[in-house]
Amino acid sequence: MPKAENRKRPANLLGNVPDRGKHTKSDGVINNPDRDMAQNKKQELLEKMKTLQKNMKAEREKSIDHTSKK
Repeated sequence: MPKAENRKRPANLLGNVPDRGKHTKSDGVINNPDRDMAQNKKQELLEKMKTLQKNMKAEREKSIDHTSKK
């Protein structure tokens, strides 16, 4: 039998699930600010990566055009 800390805890009477944000009857789920911050940072990094890839592609095309004209 697993130790007590390894067992899944059942939801309490209000329907709250442990470690998944706070639930209230009127508000629904209250978002975890750390998770939101991480998602925002991830989105910013994805946008930066896309712009860098576009720039690299444009530079590659310029270098190909430049070498083919010689």
